[in-house]
Amino acid sequence: MLKFRMCEDWMVECPCCSIALNVFTVIVLIVTVICASNDTTYNGLISPRDFVYIPFVLFLLFYIFYLVECYFASTRKHLRSALHAKTVHDYISEVKDASPTLKLKAASWHFETKTRSVCYIDTRGKRKWKDERYRERTVTNSENEIFRFVIFNDVLNNFNQ
Repeated sequence: MLKFRMCEDWMVECPCCSIALNVFTVIVLIVTVICASNDTTYNGLISPRDFVYIPFVLFLLFYIFYLVECYFASTRKHLRSALHAKTVHDYISEVKDASPTLKLKAASWHFETKTRSVCYIDTRGKRKWKDERYRERTVTNSENEIFRFVIFNDVLNNFNQ
C-alpha cells in the first residue's frame, strides 16, 4: 500500500498550513464567482469571463488537496481506530462520563563516559585506530503509576447547559 509520509500528521505539524489552505480555497472560489459574473471587456481585448476556468481549476486543485489533508488527518485516524462499533456521539459521551485518571511517568538517569576504538584512514591512506570518548545516557530507574480519582466534580458540564 502506498503511504504518504508528508501527510501523516499535517494538522499537528502545520496547523497554519491547514488554515491557509482553507483561506486560499475560499479566495479562489470568490475569484471564480467574480470572473463568471463579470462580462465587461477591458481595452477591447478580453473579458474576465474568458478566464473563469483558471480560478475554477485552482479551486478544484485546492479542494482536492484539502480532501487529501482531511483523509490523512490524525484526528480522523484516531476516531476511526477508536470507533469500530460505536458512533462518535457514543464515544464522546463515554469519555465525558469516565472518571479522570492521571498517569505519572518518572525516570532517573545519568550520563556515563565510555571509550571505544574507532578505525580511520589518515592523510597517507593508512588505516589507524584511535580511542574515542563518548557519553551515553543510562536509565537507572523508571516508574509508571496511574492515579484514579474516586471523587471528582466535572465543572465543564455546567457550561454545556
